[in-house]
Amino acid sequence: MWTDRRVVPMAGWRTAVLVLFCSLLPCLAEEKPAQDKSRPIGQMLDQAAGGDQPEPLQADRMSEADLRQLQKDLKLSDEDFRVFREQMRREEQRAREERRARREAAQKATHEQTAVIGSKHGPGDERVHNFCLHPDGRLLVCGGGTRVSYVMEGGQMRSKTVQDAAAIRVLNAEGQELATWPLAFTPQAICAGRNGTVFVGGDGKLARLDAQGRVLQTSDAPGILIEQRKKADAEKIASVDDEPGRREQESKREKPQAESSVSLLEAFFDGLSGGALSRQRAQNATEEDEHMKRRIRAITGLAATEDDLFVAAPGRSGYAVYRVAHDFQQPKRIVDRLSGCCGQMDIQALGADLIVAENGRHRVSRYDRDGKPILHWGRTDRREEEGFGGCCNPKNVRVVGEAIYTAESGPERIKRHAVDGKLLDLVALPELGGGCMRITVEATADGSRVYVLNSGTGAIHVLSRKAQTGKGKEGIGD
Repeated sequence: MWTDRRVVPMAGWRTAVLVLFCSLLPCLAEEKPAQDKSRPIGQMLDQAAGGDQPEPLQADRMSEADLRQLQKDLKLSDEDFRVFREQMRREEQRAREERRARREAAQKATHEQTAVIGSKHGPGDERVHNFCLHPDGRLLVCGGGTRVSYVMEGGQMRSKTVQDAAAIRVLNAEGQELATWPLAFTPQAICAGRNGTVFVGGDGKLARLDAQGRVLQTSDAPGILIEQRKKADAEKIASVDDEPGRREQESKREKPQAESSVSLLEAFFDGLSGGALSRQRAQNATEEDEHMKRRIRAITGLAATEDDLFVAAPGRSGYAVYRVAHDFQQPKRIVDRLSGCCGQMDIQALGADLIVAENGRHRVSRYDRDGKPILHWGRTDRREEEGFGGCCNPKNVRVVGEAIYTAESGPERIKRHAVDGKLLDLVALPELGGGCMRITVEATADGSRVYVLNSGTGAIHVLSRKAQTGKGKEGIGD
């Protein structure tokens, strides 16, 4: 972050321009020489083409005319613009140093990208929510639902809403489609048990499938079942209330109190607006309620043990994890108030225990099956490999044998840890476009191949253990 304590006096859109400009500096710092487009981006950042001297910063490469125009657009004084340019230099230098450190770290990584399994129709033409690796080696990819597609019409780029059929696409290790399993709801999370049983969750629903994709059982999500049970219990108590009319009397007493909560001033302005304020207030309350209903129907993660199924879902405060039996009976909330961001809260199972990627606290947590904390590990650190960078990481986690893989987005980083949190390997630093997004990771039992979801493009990147000689192809798949 900027260290200069001086504040440039800008307001509104000018501040937004400054923030946007600085956010683009890492991109502006990437020179792309026409004579060699295959050069690594990191090399372009700190070396001139054919030379060893560092390139001038973008902030110093702008022409005087461009600088004067920028100062005019921002409406800054000479002194304020000098501070602005200095801030640009520091931000760009920081981005350059991070790129250099990332390039050096990539040299130590155990894996490199050897393939990309594309989406069914092409990059960005399919909404991929999640995936998992079946014990027999097949990839089970969650797709479907509403997405926005961009098409050229009359020489202009236009957007249109597309509704894809909800289904699980079954792929082999090379990305070839083997089957499609249709579902009655959009799948958001998926896992496979050791016996081959597949569990899928999304939009407030759970389903249990056999290894061939036949739906064996469906149910409401455990959070919804618990709320339904609470409501039924409350109605049962109310039905045996031995004071008929008491609730009606209490309601009458509470009504004046509720009305008094609206101030006379609010009522006055509401009257002047012809009731527009109260209608807007009611509309906001309705939209908030609808948003909350959609939120609590989401399912962000599933993990199966020999006897249990763990289900992660948003709650009214943070995220929660529920435990149900494999037949979806006996729902119980075992952990709540987990801190997560970007709609992500991934979970895994380690033996009978629960592993949580609590990205909002930059840590991985382990709980027993009843939700009792066993171990927390991780810290916020953008530079050291042992820590987790970005605003909220790790996004995703996978347990493979006696190792735990973690996946970070913005910047992307895949690591392998011991179950106690000790860093074993920096697996890879895939380039997925950055940003705060799901970055599901999977790995084969021997760790020779790692799969990473690019939720922005709907593609799965294949990372293979580095060999002494030779590299694989850059892309395969449909």
